[in-house]
Amino acid sequence: MATLNAIQREVIKHLSAVFGATVSRGQLMDYYAKGKNHGILPRWLMTPEFSVSRGVYSLVENTTKLDPGKPFPTFKQSTVQKAVKATVVEPVAETAEAEASAQVVPMVRPTKKSATITIGEQGEESFVPDRYRNFVPFGNYDDVYKVIKAGVFYPVFITGLSGNGKTMMVEQACAMLGREMIRVQVTPETDEDDLIGGFRLIDGETVWFDGPVTIAAIRGAVCLIDEIDYGTGKISCLQAILEGKGIHLKKVNRFVPLTDGFNVIATANTKGRGSEENGARYVNTQLINEALLERFGITLEQEFPTMKTELKILEKELASMGRPDEEFASALVKWAEVIRRSFENQAVEDVISTRRLVHIVRAFGIFGDKLKAVEKCLNRFDRQTRDSFLELFTKVTVEGAGAAPETQTTQENDGSVSVSF
Repeated sequence: MATLNAIQREVIKHLSAVFGATVSRGQLMDYYAKGKNHGILPRWLMTPEFSVSRGVYSLVENTTKLDPGKPFPTFKQSTVQKAVKATVVEPVAETAEAEASAQVVPMVRPTKKSATITIGEQGEESFVPDRYRNFVPFGNYDDVYKVIKAGVFYPVFITGLSGNGKTMMVEQACAMLGREMIRVQVTPETDEDDLIGGFRLIDGETVWFDGPVTIAAIRGAVCLIDEIDYGTGKISCLQAILEGKGIHLKKVNRFVPLTDGFNVIATANTKGRGSEENGARYVNTQLINEALLERFGITLEQEFPTMKTELKILEKELASMGRPDEEFASALVKWAEVIRRSFENQAVEDVISTRRLVHIVRAFGIFGDKLKAVEKCLNRFDRQTRDSFLELFTKVTVEGAGAAPETQTTQENDGSVSVSF
């Protein structure tokens, strides 16, 4: 067993008086949930160093039995920032004075030049996302909800255009179910160190920090790998994890079993075929190894919401901004639908996403000017596209409840295509 500090030894003694030589994860969770007099849930105990079998932990350091009816003194664990400074510790002196002055730190394994620390193990922390009051379920939400609710390890790959609710769908499903979720944003620079964990230099000492995927596995949380198609071949470190076989931290020779409830959900704008899949829309998206993709159980294709659903989304957003306006919401939805049809027919290269419509609604809530809100939110496009989209919005607004205008394409002499509405 690893070296314990004074308060950790007291926790072991107290728990052994209640449970005996071993304690299960469920027993610990129930015991600490009953009242604050038991202190903070000792997540440092629920680690491979104390594990005797899956979900069962040893309490062998129990030379002194305590009265189980006597409440254990409460204490508050230090924050991660404060704990980092104390990650390399000296053996605790066996004196009352030393024990009284000992600080609470996460479980570490000191060596001459390195130690380990698991970030995110503090009992007072929670990774359950907040519920978003304006959220409207659509698309693949029900399927994502069922997978997360099942609590089984079943990796899911979600693909679709940007701004159509892929990430929020996972986040809100976890929020509804009270499940912890850890989001990992992938970039072309993301590597094994960012995902699984690595060494950091703290006060001249090398300290091992668990990565977000490892922390999610320990906590039994949903790990959301966001925009996985931006990662290079370095994300292949996820391959064994996607098989549900645990995580081997080879740099510290430590094995982390997967806690029940842990799952991996990945989102992407492509299906792993790189930038060529959607032209130049998603620059730097990479080819994903077929072997990695094959380890995802199902692939969900997320589309934009129906006009009826999108109207409900915008009406909720407008109401929350204190500017309810059904006519404006209807015009925006109709306008976006025409542009999306043109995009599908390859008449235009850009599209108005649900996220872009929400941006417009929020800009209207701030400025109080509909046309200004639309203009400001269209400035991200090139001038020709912006002007065409703005002209179409004006026509939709004027026509009101009439049929949405059609697009016309014209072949120019230089071979380019111009679009008019």
